[in-house]
Amino acid sequence: MKFLASLPLILLWLLLFACKSQIAASIPPTSTTVRVVQGATIPAAERTLQPIQGVEIESTSEISPSPTIERECPPSAGVPAVTHTAAVNISFSQHAAQVTQNTRYLNLTGETLENIVFDVEANRIPAAFTLNSLLVNGSDAPAYELTGREMNVHLPHPLPPGCAVELDMDFRLMPSAIGEGAAGIGGYFGYSQRQMNFGNVLPFLAARQNGDWVIHPVTAIGEQIVAEVANWSVTLSIEGAPDDLVIAVPGIIEQVGDGAIHASIDGSRDFAFSLNTGAALASQTTSNGVVVEMITFEDALVPGENGIIQGPAHALEAASRAIEMFSDLFGEYPYDRLVIVQGDFPDGMEYTGLVFVSGDWFRSYPGTPASYLFLITIHEVAHQWWYASVGNDQAFNPFLDEALATYSEITFLEEFYPDLRDWWWTFRVSTFVPPDYAGLPINSTVYQFDAARPYINAIYLNGAKMLEALRQDLGTDVFFNWLRRYAEASARRIVTPEQFWSLLSPLQLEAIAETRARFENGE
Repeated sequence: MKFLASLPLILLWLLLFACKSQIAASIPPTSTTVRVVQGATIPAAERTLQPIQGVEIESTSEISPSPTIERECPPSAGVPAVTHTAAVNISFSQHAAQVTQNTRYLNLTGETLENIVFDVEANRIPAAFTLNSLLVNGSDAPAYELTGREMNVHLPHPLPPGCAVELDMDFRLMPSAIGEGAAGIGGYFGYSQRQMNFGNVLPFLAARQNGDWVIHPVTAIGEQIVAEVANWSVTLSIEGAPDDLVIAVPGIIEQVGDGAIHASIDGSRDFAFSLNTGAALASQTTSNGVVVEMITFEDALVPGENGIIQGPAHALEAASRAIEMFSDLFGEYPYDRLVIVQGDFPDGMEYTGLVFVSGDWFRSYPGTPASYLFLITIHEVAHQWWYASVGNDQAFNPFLDEALATYSEITFLEEFYPDLRDWWWTFRVSTFVPPDYAGLPINSTVYQFDAARPYINAIYLNGAKMLEALRQDLGTDVFFNWLRRYAEASARRIVTPEQFWSLLSPLQLEAIAETRARFENGE
């Protein structure tokens, strides 16, 4: 098996995946609750279960509360709250993966927990996720419910603050074939003839806020994930891989055997990877030492009047410049690498350290920065700050990542292509959001939209208009100083709009009051 590479040693054949989608539609949840009781007695609180499709497993075993157990835990200073260790064995011909995953969770909530909740994104798709076994501290989990993306695991004993628990899962992943056109929106977890994508399909701990685990209902508009950062250690083994396979994976990588690699990334909100055949791999190192890699297919090179248009090279250069510029503006890029993958599905999608940019934008690239290839590439790079580093509730506060990533596009053009500033505001914004725009305010939730276009107009584009107005209110230097302080203070956290605004002084808040009211309340 041959692996294409652009970097010495291990980096030979891997790439990184991280980015966010311009029109990131979600797949509806399955419709049946799977409830499994494995025989132990555990505390059982009343829970509202939402129906999902799948096989229902019921038990007649009674569940009764167990007495609270006092336990002392060893010192945990410096220990990460969540560590995921996974072995992913992929059958290339079957488009399937068998996974064993260990998750170590250290309870830093200050509360005693009786259950742990995982976000299982793959289970939104019928037959895509099959859980074979679930252990808690080496023994069968007393009981669990799997409803759509939510897996509620009951613990055999309450977990006091400062104590850790280990959960082991064995499961199978079966991505679906990527559809054509709009039907391919969910292709970040799917396969084509030349690509197999595993976007954010390894289960991760749900965020816990205000005493509750946060899992939002799935809708076809935007994203609904709220993810804390975790440390990931993943070994990929591929059975039946073709000789020209190129693997895109984030983090620090090393080869650990024939057809196997190990990737580790700390402080990541997700873990995604992609297998590509017949792809080209190019790389570039930024002035601040970040390795940027680009994986594209032959159709990314299109004929022009003066020969072949080098879209991949141009996008790689733009991404490298964006990392350098955004590191200066918002704080250093938080990881060592960034992998950009040409996706066989519409638009783009961001993950930590790895992003997809649709092949549509490569094939339609006219050879100029005045193009969606440049804009979407820059947008997805910006999500390494506004999502991967600074987290937010993507369902209820989507403007905190999408408006900032969109405004980062014009910030990039102002620096490197100032003549395109007016073009961007017309092409990207005013075409869809005219001066008399009367759409929903920028602080709307994803559940207030029934189509992607109004969502993009209100959150991405009107959000960019708000940020431009705030910049005029505060002045350019104060505005970007505010964004940098926000990015640095919020790194590896999940933030709220209140925290976003709180970094402004009372006088600055007064200066922006009219603008803020206009965009938040539609005044």
